[in-house]
Amino acid sequence: MSEVLSQHAPARILVLVTLYVRREREREFRDFEARALGIAARHGGELLRAVRLAERAQDEDAPYEFHLLSFPSEGAFDAFRTDPERARLSGEAERVLARTEVVTGVDCTGEYAGF
Repeated sequence: MSEVLSQHAPARILVLVTLYVRREREREFRDFEARALGIAARHGGELLRAVRLAERAQDEDAPYEFHLLSFPSEGAFDAFRTDPERARLSGEAERVLARTEVVTGVDCTGEYAGF
């Protein structure tokens, strides 16, 4: 059994990002996010899904988008988070984002097979 397990690649880390975009900054947000996703890709990151709420709330207390990303490992995600180029985007992030929430986990979809 351990031989079979050792043949499988380690589970990728999933990152769920909730993005609260400042009003009237949506276009700038897309430009910013394209650059950030390019940096993530250099560390093996992949945008699996981006979901925007059907209606924009009247205030910044509601999220604008949710992004589900995948990284090959926790180390790759950490390398993305500490990338100097990403750090240089911090001023732009503050300008376009009211707030960001990030949680990490692993894929457990297989536990729901058949649903």
